Amino acid sequence: MHKTIPYEAIMTDIIKLRGDIRSMKNHAGFVVTLAAGSWSGENGPYTQTINCQEVTATNDFIVAPLIETAEDLENHANAQILATAQGLGTITFSAFGYKPETDLKFNVRVLF
Repeated sequence: MHKTIPYEAIMTDIIKLRGDIRSMKNHAGFVVTLAAGSWSGENGPYTQTINCQEVTATNDFIVAPLIETAEDLENHANAQILATAQGLGTITFSAFGYKPETDLKFNVRVLF
């Protein structure tokens, strides 16, 4: 059973977070796409590692779902994705909910 998601309240928070992130100095910002067919694992958590040349093994970064529609919000919420590891030029994401069946986008801000 899925809980009803308060779309308007979540979108308000996301818009505020986007503004806060955009105002940060000394950062690189970009969008990454987690492809539906690139998740590893038969049971959760499912993982996917993407290349991201700006990331090192030790720098800080912020990841936020890119939500453009109510469907995006539902897909992100159901997948429960977090960035769980980083390496030189990579970020690993883990889905603790459902295995995503659609491509999902994330905003990434790497702090220097």
